Amino acid sequence: MTAVAEVEQRCGRKAPQELAGTMRPVIDLSCWDSLLGVEATLVVEEKIGRELGLESIFVTDGEKPKARSIDEIVRLISDTFAHEHAA
Repeated sequence: MTAVAEVEQRCGRKAPQELAGTMRPVIDLSCWDSLLGVEATLVVEEKIGRELGLESIFVTDGEKPKARSIDEIVRLISDTFAHEHAA
């Protein structure tokens, strides 16, 4: 996900060399925090040209948020587009 690398670079951090599908940025990147998740969500929305309606795509909503993996984030975005085209 280029958004993860872009946000890391904007913050003066070295972007990860590889982003495996199982990687959970909120947990697996040492300096990642919820604020970076919000910023990266905005970057993703800008790149895809639409709002996703979530504060952060990097964690689940609810009382006990859970960190999403890169694969889960991609699926979330894909499902959002699929739902939009089905309507």
